Amino acid sequence: MQSWSARRVTCTLLPDEAHHTRVLDLLRAAGSAGANLVTDAQIAALAIAYRAEVHTADQDFRRFPGLECRFPLRAGAPDSVARPHQPLVPGERR
Repeated sequence: MQSWSARRVTCTLLPDEAHHTRVLDLLRAAGSAGANLVTDAQIAALAIAYRAEVHTADQDFRRFPGLECRFPLRAGAPDSVARPHQPLVPGERR
C-alpha cells in the first residue's frame, strides 16, 4: 500500500456525505446485498461520485447502473492509461 500511495498516478478517493445512500441504491439495483457485492458496491459508489472508471476483471461490477467499467484482461481490451496524481473532489472528472 505504501509504495502504491507514493506513486504520482495514485490518489485516494474519500466518500462524500451521499456515499452510504449511493451504496444502498447500488445494492438495491443489483438485487442483492450479499457479502461479495457490498465491497464492490462501495467501490462503485466512489467511482460514480468521482466520475471515475473501474478497471477490473470482476464481472459483478456490470450489475451497478451508472458505473463505467473496463475489463483490461478481456481479449481485445485497450491498454489502461496512467494519469498524473492530482487531488480530486466528488463529481470532478479527470
